[in-house]
Amino acid sequence: MPNYNLRCQSFTDVHYAELFASTADETPLSISKILDSAGRMEVIWFPFSQKPWLKVWSNEPQKPASSRAVSGAYNYAFSDNIPLFISNIIKGILVAKPKLVPAFGILQSVTTTLALKGGANRANLYNQVVSNTSSRSLTRDGVSNETITEEEFEAFLPYIEAVESTQPDNTNARSLFAQNYDIWGPAWKTLVYVRETTLRVTANGYAVHLNRADVQPFLHDFANVYLRLQSEYAGRGQFPIAGPMEIRVTGVDKTEGLNLSNANPPALSATTDTQDPNLDAVVWLDLLTFADMPWAGEFYQEIEEWLYQQLPAHQVRVEWSKGWGYNGAGAWKNEDFIANTVPTTFSTATRPYEETAARLRQYDPHYLFASSLIRKLVP
Repeated sequence: MPNYNLRCQSFTDVHYAELFASTADETPLSISKILDSAGRMEVIWFPFSQKPWLKVWSNEPQKPASSRAVSGAYNYAFSDNIPLFISNIIKGILVAKPKLVPAFGILQSVTTTLALKGGANRANLYNQVVSNTSSRSLTRDGVSNETITEEEFEAFLPYIEAVESTQPDNTNARSLFAQNYDIWGPAWKTLVYVRETTLRVTANGYAVHLNRADVQPFLHDFANVYLRLQSEYAGRGQFPIAGPMEIRVTGVDKTEGLNLSNANPPALSATTDTQDPNLDAVVWLDLLTFADMPWAGEFYQEIEEWLYQQLPAHQVRVEWSKGWGYNGAGAWKNEDFIANTVPTTFSTATRPYEETAARLRQYDPHYLFASSLIRKLVP
């Protein structure tokens, strides 16, 4: 397929209740409505914040007048230029003092809004987010107001200074060229943004196969479960999810259009066709946090159990590169999930799981190239 041009617009002024509305028609800014109009979108929802970072991609052969043409990938310097030692400092702070997670989530949300316009310097951030007069209280829906104290602001100065170092001089002459909220260029240049210097986090990951009409109600339910668990854990003084929720929606793997006879979709792809024509959309779910965050394994396990209680196993595939199979000890520790649930998720795939496992055993009969996890998946 030849490359084509995409416009990527970022928005940070849409409340999560609109995006995750119960029905598609409840609001023109529901996720489903955005998919209808543009086709590609992503939600990055920082913990305890009210307005996620929404990205919307649209096909634009010619550059729109208000867009900035980009010359390469990685166009969000404020989020993908965090030195490892800074990332480790933030991790150390939050692992030691989990009650700072709401403040960090709010700070990241405000930072994103300012940085997309090239103005996330220390002074602007301080004026926007610090309040020593209004108290912040936790609620079922997050927090009562999105402010942090001066002490919390000072705790995260290493992160703030790292972000500030990526921002241009705050002058009108450069602001147009600094903005990242409306970019345009070859598709991959607007889609690729995670690199080795992005904040170092861990994540769970699932690919949920749904009918397109069910995407909105499913995401509404998922968001409510996330908020409920976040509130319950916070009520016990536990803040395991220190990073954002990330949502993407794609199609399924099909072979039509490949111009190859007898082609089959990848056997173990998370998006391999279930052979049910009604399941034509895939919702990708990720919850990010720092490694070693207390109670993260338990939180992830509750999310995982909810997913497989809501839907048949063949509709919920694991994202191999992320965490799954959780218990209190962490990812890939739930032996029953690995041995029994994972194979079942491919029960309706073009090639059954056991057939694929047999082929892998044939290729490596002595398990010379197998890790301990592979041995569990392909016994």
